[in-house]
Amino acid sequence: MAPHLPSELLLLILEYISILPNATPSLASLCLTSQRLRGLAEPFLYASYSNANHTDKPHLFPTSLISRPELADYVQQIDIHVEDGLNPMPEDTFRHLRQAMDELHLPEALADCWKRLLASIGISRAAACAELSLLLASRKVQNIALQLSGLHEFSVIGHVLFETPNWPGRFDQVQSISVTSPAYLDMNIYSLAYMFKMPSLRRFEITGCKERSLGRALGWNSQGELEVDLGWWRQVQGSGVESIIIRAGDIPHYAVNALLNCCKAVKHLHLEVDLPWNEWQLFQFFRLEDALCRHAESLEYLVLLQDQSSKERQGIIGFHHTGPISFLPQLCKLRSAVVPLRALVAIPEVGSIEIVSEDGATMKFFDEADIRKYLPPSPESISICNEEVHYGTTMHLLGLA
Repeated sequence: MAPHLPSELLLLILEYISILPNATPSLASLCLTSQRLRGLAEPFLYASYSNANHTDKPHLFPTSLISRPELADYVQQIDIHVEDGLNPMPEDTFRHLRQAMDELHLPEALADCWKRLLASIGISRAAACAELSLLLASRKVQNIALQLSGLHEFSVIGHVLFETPNWPGRFDQVQSISVTSPAYLDMNIYSLAYMFKMPSLRRFEITGCKERSLGRALGWNSQGELEVDLGWWRQVQGSGVESIIIRAGDIPHYAVNALLNCCKAVKHLHLEVDLPWNEWQLFQFFRLEDALCRHAESLEYLVLLQDQSSKERQGIIGFHHTGPISFLPQLCKLRSAVVPLRALVAIPEVGSIEIVSEDGATMKFFDEADIRKYLPPSPESISICNEEVHYGTTMHLLGLA
């Protein structure tokens, strides 16, 4: 890349490099070539950051933003993996990170709690660095992905969004958040209310969660009355989130209702339902009626999925514990949907009608006219696959999540 090339041409080349797989090493090398190339390449280098290849050094990114604060305005996407490990840190780096937190002028108790995490060895230190990274990049970042291997509530960010009005512009441009945790962790949604407080957030996705508190836990209010304890969720009203995607999770209907009730106009709900052996914990689809009908003028895509083991358990216990879903005709804007057949068509006798499929296997047959009674009155196509009713064109819908 000759130094005499016009800046406009260099920018086009850098833009092309930035969209290539593993572009970071190439952009980093160009930054070391000359002062001119460094000035042109840095915005592309920092526009999308991921620590996936150096999770053992979680301090690298926040240290870069501390030493050169102007780089924070380049960050648009951030993908942080919080993993266990020794996470060694030089003493001067430790001091710089503590000083950066002090300069945020947060309440002393909150800052001290964060500093204790930083002083710990292992995943607590990684979580502290991750939270500081998000805070430092919070003015321009648009997409956030968190890969967690431990339970972390990021309470500093929650405090900033709920209780610190002198921090304008923080997380104002965040449009999409994705949180992933391993199946063995009890990651919950109760502590994530601060995310829905972000004014531009439109897409919320969580993979691997187990929620038992949101919408169910009880507490005493200021009048001494017993009511559902929503925590910070009580302060989330009229959220602009349009897409809610919950995958590989164990989340009850009352938690889904709490999420839907705090949003203005949900367009897309993708929910993978787990049905535990305990009958009293079964996800009750009909309990979503009030919350979903509040979004009847906006909801276009609805996906309610069950894994195979859940379907088998539902068949044993009985569909009447989880359904029926009788409110879909009220969703006047619905264009595509995937719903469990057993929960939609709540007619036991239909299950006795059988046909033989092309491969010779016996399968249950449901008349399309019967199914249409439970769907919006429109000419969208209907198909049945794997005990699920597909309404409209659904292949792209399933790929959305």
